[in-house]
Amino acid sequence: RDTPLSRAQAAAIQMQMISRAKIEMAEAAEEILEDPYRHILKFKVLNEYLRSPHQKVQILALLTQVEVFTDILPAYKIAINHSEEGRVLSKEVKIQRRYEGSLLKYYTLLVTFLCRKSNQIKNKRTVTKFGIGIARGLSRLLHAAHLFNLR
Repeated sequence: RDTPLSRAQAAAIQMQMISRAKIEMAEAAEEILEDPYRHILKFKVLNEYLRSPHQKVQILALLTQVEVFTDILPAYKIAINHSEEGRVLSKEVKIQRRYEGSLLKYYTLLVTFLCRKSNQIKNKRTVTKFGIGIARGLSRLLHAAHLFNLR
Protein backbone atom coordinates (compact mmCIF):
# COMPACT_ATOMS: atom_id res chain seq x y z
CA ARG A 1 0.00 0.00 0.00
CA ASP A 2 1.36 3.41 -0.98
CA THR A 3 1.70 6.02 1.70
CA PRO A 4 1.75 9.69 0.87
CA LEU A 5 5.11 11.42 1.05
CA SER A 6 5.71 13.98 3.72
CA ARG A 7 6.58 17.49 2.59
CA ALA A 8 10.16 16.92 3.66
CA GLN A 9 10.40 13.73 1.60
CA ALA A 10 8.85 15.41 -1.43
CA ALA A 11 11.25 18.35 -1.09
CA ALA A 12 14.22 15.98 -0.80
CA ILE A 13 13.17 14.10 -3.93
CA GLN A 14 12.73 17.38 -5.80
CA MET A 15 16.20 18.57 -4.72
CA GLN A 16 17.70 15.28 -5.92
CA MET A 17 16.00 15.70 -9.30
CA ILE A 18 17.29 19.26 -9.61
CA SER A 19 20.81 18.19 -8.61
CA ARG A 20 20.77 15.39 -11.17
CA ALA A 21 19.54 17.83 -13.83
CA LYS A 22 22.34 20.29 -12.96
CA ILE A 23 24.96 17.57 -13.38
CA GLU A 24 23.54 16.37 -16.71
CA MET A 25 23.31 19.93 -18.04
CA ALA A 26 26.86 20.73 -16.94
CA GLU A 27 28.21 17.58 -18.59
CA ALA A 28 26.33 18.27 -21.83
CA ALA A 29 27.52 21.89 -21.91
CA GLU A 30 31.10 20.88 -21.20
CA GLU A 31 31.07 18.31 -24.01
CA ILE A 32 29.61 20.81 -26.48
CA LEU A 33 32.23 23.39 -25.57
CA GLU A 34 35.04 20.83 -25.82
CA ASP A 35 34.13 19.78 -29.35
CA PRO A 36 31.02 21.44 -30.82
CA TYR A 37 31.21 19.53 -34.11
CA ARG A 38 31.25 16.18 -32.37
CA HIS A 39 28.79 16.94 -29.56
CA ILE A 40 26.33 19.38 -31.14
CA LEU A 41 23.48 16.93 -30.54
CA LYS A 42 24.00 17.31 -26.77
CA PHE A 43 21.81 20.40 -27.16
CA LYS A 44 18.95 17.91 -27.25
CA VAL A 45 19.63 17.09 -23.57
CA LEU A 46 19.64 20.77 -22.67
CA ASN A 47 16.53 21.40 -24.74
CA GLU A 48 14.60 18.62 -22.99
CA TYR A 49 15.14 20.36 -19.66
CA LEU A 50 13.29 23.41 -21.00
CA ARG A 51 10.14 21.30 -20.67
CA SER A 52 10.81 20.41 -17.04
CA PRO A 53 7.91 20.95 -14.62
CA HIS A 54 10.35 22.76 -12.33
CA GLN A 55 10.97 26.39 -13.23
CA LYS A 56 14.38 26.31 -11.54
CA VAL A 57 15.45 23.57 -13.95
CA GLN A 58 14.01 25.50 -16.90
CA ILE A 59 15.96 28.62 -15.90
CA LEU A 60 19.19 26.61 -15.55
CA ALA A 61 18.60 24.96 -18.93
CA LEU A 62 17.95 28.19 -20.77
CA LEU A 63 20.84 30.08 -19.18
CA THR A 64 23.18 27.13 -19.81
CA GLN A 65 22.18 27.08 -23.47
CA VAL A 66 22.56 30.83 -23.77
CA GLU A 67 26.09 30.71 -22.40
CA VAL A 68 27.08 27.79 -24.62
CA PHE A 69 25.64 29.49 -27.70
CA THR A 70 27.43 32.75 -26.95
CA ASP A 71 30.69 30.79 -26.94
CA ILE A 72 30.18 28.73 -30.10
CA LEU A 73 27.99 30.80 -32.43
CA PRO A 74 29.81 32.00 -35.52
CA ALA A 75 29.99 35.72 -36.24
CA TYR A 76 28.17 35.22 -39.53
CA LYS A 77 24.66 34.34 -40.60
CA ILE A 78 24.19 30.72 -41.61
CA ALA A 79 22.55 30.41 -45.01
CA ILE A 80 20.83 27.12 -45.71
CA ASN A 81 21.52 26.52 -49.38
CA HIS A 82 18.98 24.07 -50.78
CA SER A 83 20.45 24.43 -54.28
CA GLU A 84 23.36 22.22 -53.15
CA GLU A 85 21.08 19.20 -52.85
CA GLY A 86 22.09 16.52 -55.30
CA ARG A 87 25.59 17.94 -55.72
CA VAL A 88 28.65 16.02 -54.66
CA LEU A 89 30.21 17.73 -51.65
CA SER A 90 33.45 16.98 -49.89
CA LYS A 91 33.36 15.24 -46.54
CA GLU A 92 34.46 18.44 -44.78
CA VAL A 93 31.70 20.49 -46.39
CA LYS A 94 29.09 17.87 -45.47
CA ILE A 95 30.28 17.92 -41.85
CA GLN A 96 30.18 21.72 -41.80
CA ARG A 97 26.67 21.82 -43.32
CA ARG A 98 25.39 19.21 -40.87
CA TYR A 99 26.91 21.10 -37.94
CA GLU A 100 25.53 24.46 -39.07
CA GLY A 101 22.08 22.94 -39.65
CA SER A 102 22.02 21.43 -36.16
CA LEU A 103 23.36 24.62 -34.60
CA LEU A 104 20.66 26.66 -36.30
CA LYS A 105 17.95 24.16 -35.33
CA TYR A 106 18.79 24.24 -31.61
CA TYR A 107 19.35 27.99 -31.62
CA THR A 108 15.93 28.48 -33.23
CA LEU A 109 14.32 26.22 -30.61
CA LEU A 110 15.88 28.25 -27.80
CA VAL A 111 14.95 31.64 -29.25
CA THR A 112 11.40 30.44 -29.93
CA PHE A 113 11.13 29.19 -26.33
CA LEU A 114 12.44 32.50 -24.95
CA CYS A 115 10.08 34.57 -27.10
CA ARG A 116 7.05 32.41 -26.29
CA LYS A 117 7.74 32.55 -22.56
CA SER A 118 8.42 36.29 -22.62
CA ASN A 119 5.07 36.86 -24.33
CA GLN A 120 3.35 34.74 -21.68
CA ILE A 121 4.84 36.68 -18.79
CA LYS A 122 4.92 40.23 -20.16
CA ASN A 123 1.34 40.96 -19.10
CA LYS A 124 1.89 39.81 -15.54
CA ARG A 125 2.43 42.56 -13.01
CA THR A 126 4.93 40.72 -10.82
CA VAL A 127 8.58 40.15 -11.53
CA THR A 128 9.72 36.57 -11.03
CA LYS A 129 13.08 34.82 -11.18
CA PHE A 130 11.79 33.05 -14.26
CA GLY A 131 10.95 36.35 -15.96
CA ILE A 132 14.36 37.73 -15.07
CA GLY A 133 15.99 34.59 -16.51
CA ILE A 134 14.03 34.98 -19.75
CA ALA A 135 15.02 38.64 -20.06
CA ARG A 136 18.65 37.88 -19.24
CA GLY A 137 18.76 35.10 -21.84
CA LEU A 138 17.21 37.21 -24.60
CA SER A 139 19.40 40.21 -23.92
CA ARG A 140 22.56 38.09 -23.69
CA LEU A 141 21.83 36.42 -27.04
CA LEU A 142 20.98 39.73 -28.68
CA HIS A 143 24.21 41.26 -27.45
CA ALA A 144 26.48 38.29 -28.21
CA ALA A 145 24.90 37.09 -31.46
CA HIS A 146 23.64 40.27 -33.09
CA LEU A 147 24.96 39.19 -36.49
CA PHE A 148 23.67 35.62 -36.28
CA ASN A 149 20.36 34.28 -37.56
CA LEU A 150 17.02 35.23 -35.92
CA ARG A 151 18.09 38.66 -34.76
